[in-house]
Amino acid sequence: MKFSKPFVEQTENLSDARLACQAHNCSRNWAVDGPSGRLCGAHAWADVMDWGSITAKITSDQLMGRVKRYEEPAAPMTDDEKRRTVLRFKNILGNADKDPKGWAKRLQRQEADGAALSPIQKKAWRDVLRVVS
Repeated sequence: MKFSKPFVEQTENLSDARLACQAHNCSRNWAVDGPSGRLCGAHAWADVMDWGSITAKITSDQLMGRVKRYEEPAAPMTDDEKRRTVLRFKNILGNADKDPKGWAKRLQRQEADGAALSPIQKKAWRDVLRVVS
């Protein structure tokens, strides 16, 4: 009688095997270290009896190209893009430092101009500006 070795998915390097989800044949990396072991997000919160169908769905999505396994890193920002981003955030944050109730005043103006505000927005700006309705 001859015993064959169990199927073991080949990985590019040894570190990939340590990061792999422990569900049988799952190609994802583990993200949750729970009572059932180190599992990907899809398997960690599911019943063990559903793992087979979950793995099949993940595999079919990858084969059909519905899931991007790895995304290309974003291109580095140029110095001009960095400056514009910093200036944009300074403008946003700078207004908050000058008038901490500015957001409430903007909502008050919007409501006066006829914009539809939710009841929570109306209550919030009225409470902050101490306007009695």
